Amino acid sequence: MSRHRSDVSPGSERTQVCKLYGQSSSLIADYLGLCVRCIRERSERALVIADEAHAQARCLFDLPECPPRAEGGRRCGSCVQDCVIDEGQRGFCGVRHVHEGELRHLAGTADRGLLHW
Repeated sequence: MSRHRSDVSPGSERTQVCKLYGQSSSLIADYLGLCVRCIRERSERALVIADEAHAQARCLFDLPECPPRAEGGRRCGSCVQDCVIDEGQRGFCGVRHVHEGELRHLAGTADRGLLHW
């Protein structure tokens, strides 16, 4: 049984239970499951939970949990993550990958990218 639960009743706000403190609040993020007090006062324990939630969220999209640092891989350098991507791997962004030794984009172009505002 998960310590993470939602209580929703008609006309009320959705609440979550903090994974560390066990208190309910509508200010606790659904996926993270931590209250502000724990984030501030129990930061080391909260960071472990946050890192696990981040890894699980990235896994849903088949993205690496952390920027790749493959020895002998291709350095991307397109962003601050500065990935070193091995053959068949994707960069932290999920948009760059190495195929047959070449660094390639899965979408967009090198000069325009994928997203525009």
